[in-house]
Amino acid sequence: MGEDDRSADLQSLFTYGSFAVGKQFGLLTSANNAFFVGFGADVPSSKNITDNVWHHVAATYDGAQLGLYVDGVQVATKSIVLDTTGTDFAIGQSISQPGREPFAGSLSDVRIYNRVLTAAELTAAASLGANGNPETLRNSMTGLQFWLPLIGGTASENDRCAVSR
Repeated sequence: MGEDDRSADLQSLFTYGSFAVGKQFGLLTSANNAFFVGFGADVPSSKNITDNVWHHVAATYDGAQLGLYVDGVQVATKSIVLDTTGTDFAIGQSISQPGREPFAGSLSDVRIYNRVLTAAELTAAASLGANGNPETLRNSMTGLQFWLPLIGGTASENDRCAVSR
């Protein structure tokens, strides 16, 4: 399927980088499956995440290898090179254009770390589920740079945003 055909089907969980060719990447759904887009370094999976069940979706990148995880299980891996120097970040849409590739669902407990999480840490995070208490992992995993808990998958007055630089 061509790029134009695929774009109508994409929904962004998050995107990061700068709006320039080769300088943005993110987690999306494509044909209902978890999909990492890295502009020339795409990592697709065949794991459906739009089946009306909560899923934990994560990507790890160590500078050479990208791992895509769903519910604590690695579903895809690929050797890639990413330019991670951008500064723009969007949740639920693409950074390229406001409103592009909107995510039609709920997000809960969005986190970004400055290190690669281990398989055991990803399994622990996935085991929380959408209604688990994300505070239980807050201090147990080092390197947390951004945290948006969104308890229960919806925004409320109790939601907090924590950013560390």
